[in-house]
Amino acid sequence: MTGHRLKLAQGQLCHRAPPPHGGPSGAKRGDGARQYIDPMPIFPSTWTLPLQPGRRLASSWRGRCVLCQDWGHHTLCHPCSQTWLAPVHRCPRCALPWQPGDAHAPDRCPDCEAHSPEFDRAIAAVHYAAPWSTLVSRLKFQRAAALGAPLGRVLARAVRQHVEATSASAGRDPTRDLPDVVLPMPVSAQRRRERGYNQAWLLARSCAAGLALPCRDDVLHRVQHTSRLMDLGAEARALALQQAFAVSTKQLHWVEGAHVALVDDVLTTGATADAACRALRDAGARSISLWTLARTPLARARQRDLQVPGGPVRAAEPWPLDAWPSSQLSGAVV
Repeated sequence: MTGHRLKLAQGQLCHRAPPPHGGPSGAKRGDGARQYIDPMPIFPSTWTLPLQPGRRLASSWRGRCVLCQDWGHHTLCHPCSQTWLAPVHRCPRCALPWQPGDAHAPDRCPDCEAHSPEFDRAIAAVHYAAPWSTLVSRLKFQRAAALGAPLGRVLARAVRQHVEATSASAGRDPTRDLPDVVLPMPVSAQRRRERGYNQAWLLARSCAAGLALPCRDDVLHRVQHTSRLMDLGAEARALALQQAFAVSTKQLHWVEGAHVALVDDVLTTGATADAACRALRDAGARSISLWTLARTPLARARQRDLQVPGGPVRAAEPWPLDAWPSSQLSGAVV
């Protein structure tokens, strides 16, 4: 392309051919010396595609609801939102379903009194049960990265409801209860290579965008790879995660003296969250909120006998989801 010139003038793209070999640059040539392409209109920055009256481009595109697969204009249709996001009262500390009683403190459940978590508060959008458990598994293990954005918006809705309710009861501005920065639960480099992405980052950036908050994935890192923890108990998980997380020294200013929100896909025993929160505490975090899309019902109760609807559950038995009232297996935090 040496010797070619591209000139944009009066809405036309002019392509001038190079001069003959050894001739001056201004030498005249035949009919093929100058070639013109069809005029290219120059659009102003405010130009928009003309649409039919009463139509909007983005909102006119139809898609399927992530739950019922019905066609509509929202990733989570209104009937599914009403059915599967029914309000459920949760412990403000660990996000387990809980109704405060006279015998216990109003700000924590009996489980938190016995096993206080490292984070200051937790918000969970849904229970880890069908149909949400299916969506989480697709996002996490089946490369369904497109689910990150709609599920992140589900989490943002739960956070907004919780913050508004808490602020209204305390009589203060809701923005005072929002964090300074949102961080995803990091995964190891090996796990990222296996999955192709960090599902917590997809949730975190969508949730943060819905709440107009900054979101960073370069602050908290997982420096130690561990085997899958799904089959381990709470003590085994805590032992495996002792030195698994670290805060980047170049990004300490995001954590020091700040209120940090940590986002994860599922909260089970809390061992992973506790290990990550300890790293944030050591880096100077003032307050830590844990935001999780799904919460396993009575996760810590699996570690001991406990009377629940349908009888006692022992550590060796899987949690009987059908024994828990269906109205409490789908709700969002209030």
